[in-house]
Amino acid sequence: MDVIFAFSSTTDSVWHGPANRVHTRINFFSFGVTGLPVPPSPSSLLILHSVSMFIAFAILYPLGIYVARYYRNLGRWLAIHQNLLSSVTSNVAVAALTAIIGTFGNVNSAHYKVGMAVIGLIALNFMCGSTAMKLYNMHHKWSSLASVLKTIHKYSGIVAYLVGIAACYLGVAELSTQESGTYLELSFLIIVLIVPVTLFVYGEREKHFATASKDDMGLNNLPFFRWEDVNQRVSLGAKWIVIDNIIYDVHKYLNFHPGGPHALYQMIGIDAKFAFDPKKAQSKDKDGQKMKKAIEFHKYDPELEKLMHCHSRFAKNLLSGFAMGQLRGEESLEASNSSSSTNLLASSDSDSLLESGRIRRPRTIPVHVEIYKHYIIEKKIQLTSPNAPNAVYLIRLMFEDEHAEISNKPGDSYLFQFVDATGKLVTRSYTPISCVSNGGIDFMIKMYNGEMTHYLMNAQSVRMRGPVPRAHLLNPFSDTGTWKVLGLIAGGTGITAMLLVIDYHMRNSIHKKTVFLLKKSLP
Repeated sequence: MDVIFAFSSTTDSVWHGPANRVHTRINFFSFGVTGLPVPPSPSSLLILHSVSMFIAFAILYPLGIYVARYYRNLGRWLAIHQNLLSSVTSNVAVAALTAIIGTFGNVNSAHYKVGMAVIGLIALNFMCGSTAMKLYNMHHKWSSLASVLKTIHKYSGIVAYLVGIAACYLGVAELSTQESGTYLELSFLIIVLIVPVTLFVYGEREKHFATASKDDMGLNNLPFFRWEDVNQRVSLGAKWIVIDNIIYDVHKYLNFHPGGPHALYQMIGIDAKFAFDPKKAQSKDKDGQKMKKAIEFHKYDPELEKLMHCHSRFAKNLLSGFAMGQLRGEESLEASNSSSSTNLLASSDSDSLLESGRIRRPRTIPVHVEIYKHYIIEKKIQLTSPNAPNAVYLIRLMFEDEHAEISNKPGDSYLFQFVDATGKLVTRSYTPISCVSNGGIDFMIKMYNGEMTHYLMNAQSVRMRGPVPRAHLLNPFSDTGTWKVLGLIAGGTGITAMLLVIDYHMRNSIHKKTVFLLKKSLP
């Protein structure tokens, strides 16, 4: 009868490996024992154990780290990363099972102890990662815990990879003979470093080549929208935000956002690029400098500054799931906005407003007709007596570029907007008092006890877009659009629209003394 048994020269518990196993044959008739040599070649289980560990830590793990750090498709990297790390976990499990079944190795060896540490770290990494994912998909109150688990997942993953490489090296050292030991161990180190070093060099190189955001997130085939469509849908209650010309419908994510719904409410209906990824301001290209300027501008309002946060690749991956459209680039919109605005008046080749009698809009437009942006409230000057029941204030909104200029024609107005604590949009229309505004724009507003005026009295910034034509008040039979005789009737705060008409007339008409204003003050 053939028998395999283990032996040891000590009384300590040892691992039953090839070195302390004997295959023998017992003859019960002759009372003889014949020793059979143990084959020196490694068993199939040992080969499977070695291959599993090598694939896990020399190939799959470096790929998983590369995908998490560098992979450009932000909409797919997380799924690929999870699949790779799940394969690593499976390979480590196979390696552990083959070691137990094959009973090779020594429980007191460094290889065994490091291998057990690898199993523990891989298990910790897997549990933290999967739990963090589940918590992020729950209510935002769990976001702090999820963030802690994500950090543990990140660093335990790095440690697990390094310890795994060490376990592989110790395993190679145990298998190598005295003659081939150094050569085999050195060869292993060279081979196992090829993949991570190559991926690191390639990733750092690609990191400096910018691509369009929609390409990064795999969102090339989304339908196109205009800013006009965005404004209309948002006014009807849609929770749309825009980042890098991609439109996201975040109404299902409001309660899951780590910063709470308030942060998302403040971004509804506007380009939230300045708040979502302020890190882009560090870039020295044109877009980076533009972003830097926008961030510095928004910091004038502490409430806006609180909304700025450099979101991670994980956040961008989550966001990609809410993408539902794209719109054309902001630069092309600026060009069309400029040309359409210029055509509102008769064209002229002269750069001088006073000489030509026409308004020309500058190339850099500080306020867009269709795009809401935040503007800092630079001044609030009370124009009425302190005892007035409804005080009138001169409010000046500062442009992002202090040298920017915008021009308005009679009948133009601007839309002010803010979002309250419940996500409700409040929008009101106001008329500027001057047809040419430099560095900022002035409004004369009567402070009724309304939602917008209450907000303006306490806020440091407000959303605004315009100019929006409300009426056609130019003379179509005059080159300058002015009238020989101008008669105006106004009541209450209706005087603000008349101030714009008068300012335009005084700048452009040769009949400057033929303006008549009849105003009645309302209680």
